[in-house]
Amino acid sequence: MVYIALRALYDGKNNGALRLSVREAAERTGLDKDTVNRALAQLVALGFVEVAEPGGYARKVRHATLWRLTDLRCDRTGAAPTYAFQRWRPDPTTQSTVPKILRDGPHHGDSLAQDAPVSGRGVPKIRTPETA
Repeated sequence: MVYIALRALYDGKNNGALRLSVREAAERTGLDKDTVNRALAQLVALGFVEVAEPGGYARKVRHATLWRLTDLRCDRTGAAPTYAFQRWRPDPTTQSTVPKILRDGPHHGDSLAQDAPVSGRGVPKIRTPETA
């Protein structure tokens, strides 16, 4: 949702000058500010967006961060698209939270799989009156 909100600011000639603060993104998406902040950090880490100019307080004047979409030419600097997201790879030291699927049997602790006999690739047999 945050990427879509950022992308919606692009008018064809302002990439690299997409002004969006965390608070404004929270208002546009209906998400919490902390959630938006994490989403923006993840979009940067994955290579979908880059910070063109950090926001903050300068001379007591608040200004939002300027963002650049990496799949488009930067309209501020004329730099070519980086497509940084295409080079992203998962960290091999990070353990996946997705369970591995057993091809020859059910998951341990799966009540449906424990109750039904298994045929083929872990698919429970369907019990009909004729087979019961």
